[in-house]
Amino acid sequence: MGPPVGSLRRVAGGRGGWARALAFALACGLAAGTGIAPLSASAESEPGAEIPLPDLSEGDPADDAAAAAEAARAARVVVLPPRVDAVFAPVREGLREWLSERAVAAGLELAARSAVEEALAAEAAAGRPVRHGADAPALAARLGAGRVLFSELHFERGFADLRLHLHAGADGRALAGAHARGRVAELSTLAHGALVDTLKQLGVVTPAFASAPPPQLSEWSAL
Repeated sequence: MGPPVGSLRRVAGGRGGWARALAFALACGLAAGTGIAPLSASAESEPGAEIPLPDLSEGDPADDAAAAAEAARAARVVVLPPRVDAVFAPVREGLREWLSERAVAAGLELAARSAVEEALAAEAAAGRPVRHGADAPALAARLGAGRVLFSELHFERGFADLRLHLHAGADGRALAGAHARGRVAELSTLAHGALVDTLKQLGVVTPAFASAPPPQLSEWSAL
């Protein structure tokens, strides 16, 4: 025969204590069958005891803003003025403008052209003209950008030779690039193909972008 009801109440401490004792006994029995450790007796028997819950609060808004700013910086692209041979000087600005316009059409964020000119001038004044991928980090740091697009256009044996190469602003490593060579009259078509190939390596080219008609070479000369 079990203990009198009154003695059970004294041990557990009243009606509420009896209920807690019964719940604790059931928990112990369940734990014995499943191998799960029961809650401590003190947490179950002490009135008002609370079980700690995991912190589900949202992240610090300041941390979220900082992360967003860093993501924007890493995605921002600097489009440099093309390095061209003298014969292509009349289309230099037109080529740069077209590269910038198509990059924006592909969804890339660009550093402002005026800011790029100021940063280039500052680097040159410091004895560090930006000419190669290894020069990208210093320029990118000035502009808060993550990538730098270089372009070169040369005249070789009667042909146009165009090279595009995108470098990381953090360390100057090459991220993407393309090389196109053909008749001068086909320069705009060569440039379109080279840019599509370069952006494909970043995964940002859509079929509509790739199938867009190339520009007219006369449009570049007008700028």
